[in-house]
Amino acid sequence: MPEAIARIAAFETTLFEALDAAGTAGLDDAAGRDAFRRAMTALDSAVECRSEQLYTPLAADPLTRDYVSHLDAQLCDLAARIDILRAHIELGLETGCEDETVMNASLTRLASQLKIRFSRESALIPVYFSWCDRHAAAAASALLRPANETGPEVSDFRPGRVPPTRPAL
Repeated sequence: MPEAIARIAAFETTLFEALDAAGTAGLDDAAGRDAFRRAMTALDSAVECRSEQLYTPLAADPLTRDYVSHLDAQLCDLAARIDILRAHIELGLETGCEDETVMNASLTRLASQLKIRFSRESALIPVYFSWCDRHAAAAASALLRPANETGPEVSDFRPGRVPPTRPAL
């Protein structure tokens, strides 16, 4: 499971390196536009991987579902701002926007908003590792339990009654 976190971190690193390259070259330059496209490809990959590897299993678990839902609600406005900035830059590149300073300012704001988003989402990483540990422990205990053992019956726990002992493994 830590490989999923490493993969997400690699996408984020690629994203911010490409955004820095785009900012350095400027979006009016072909190298800057290519770097921006690489950054958006890395962003799409990071969001997809984060969704599949972190959000989906944590949202399905009753112990972590509320936490994920709360974080998702907090990130909703931030994600909308990121989408708007991205769309503004992409449309500007497609239409050949002449205002270089506005485009580069939008690029700087986009990078800033993405850093905030990933910083807030990093709170999921310890939750994810705990989730992995819990599921690994549950899987290990399931392997150690005999297949025909379902556990003690409810009637075994009546007051004053000693439950029958199970044969040793």
